[in-house]
Amino acid sequence: MSESKDQQVRYVVEGVALGVLAAGIEALPAVKMTLELNFNSVWRRWEPAAAFPSLARAADPGNLFYLALHRSEGRRWGAGRWQIDGPWARPFLAEGWEPSEIEECLDQFADERASAEDWRRFGRLYVDKFEAGEILRG
Repeated sequence: MSESKDQQVRYVVEGVALGVLAAGIEALPAVKMTLELNFNSVWRRWEPAAAFPSLARAADPGNLFYLALHRSEGRRWGAGRWQIDGPWARPFLAEGWEPSEIEECLDQFADERASAEDWRRFGRLYVDKFEAGEILRG
């Protein structure tokens, strides 16, 4: 059975949170246009994107990402989430995970669609799209 659009988007939002954390980033600017455009730029050249057809075929996958990012904090499932904290979008690990366990968390999260290294790569590429003064490093 294939995943619904919402399931695919939630999975990607979680994977990006883990990838950004693995890149050593504490927070990104919570500016809609910046988050979306930077996401779209990386998404369109990230090979595993094809494994998530609901986003890969979307006219604006960054908007789907942005909307789901805002809803991720209150979710009870998944290891990676986002919190909007004033001007910041902060990725964080769910209860039960320590920041030092990000690599183990990524290994458990990865599946046949995208490996742990794929998510680390996405996180690095995404973070690199932001100006140095726009991000908070952990």
